[in-house]
Amino acid sequence: MSLEIIRLEKTQISQAADTLIDAFRIEPENQEQTQEDWLSQLFFQEIVLFGEENYRETWEACLRYFQPLRHVYTTPEMKGVAVWIPPLGYPLDVWRCLQAGYYTGLNYSFPFSLLNKTYYDLNIKQPYWCLSILGVSKDYRRQGIGSALIKPILERASSDDLPCYLFTQTEEGVKFYESNGFEVSKKIEVPVTFDKTITYWIMKKEP
Repeated sequence: MSLEIIRLEKTQISQAADTLIDAFRIEPENQEQTQEDWLSQLFFQEIVLFGEENYRETWEACLRYFQPLRHVYTTPEMKGVAVWIPPLGYPLDVWRCLQAGYYTGLNYSFPFSLLNKTYYDLNIKQPYWCLSILGVSKDYRRQGIGSALIKPILERASSDDLPCYLFTQTEEGVKFYESNGFEVSKKIEVPVTFDKTITYWIMKKEP
């Protein structure tokens, strides 16, 4: 039986934020030994910098920014969330980010600026789709939900003869996306402190 995939509605933003918080959460007792992986896995770092409350606000602001574009997908039970940015959706609009409530993230703008710079550096000449966020609640992993969530746009992009891009920050993510037809385009090391870097992989799927 196929999994039902639906577009996220405005009234579901808070629930979708809960799903993403669960998807990317590291338990406190494991924080010290997994912090480097944790920082690499998270699209935003507010839980480290500003605490749980601002972390939730950031996810909700992110969803408020992207939901009107109508390419945020989930399931009726909110088992996972996929956020796509449509062709010509870059660079992100700072004013719209502020309107969405992304104040804390802009005060510490590393994730925001990194995302924009990533795609500027690619120097892509044609329109493309970007998978900005994909998160599946821990209770529903390894059930094909992540693949199902990204399938509608992968099929649309293929039909429209457009590539899809994403970046992932874990080797597990690389393997998952390779299983969905992506290939590594570039590997980048980004310094976050004097003695630490994070690695992320830019991946591309041809039409």
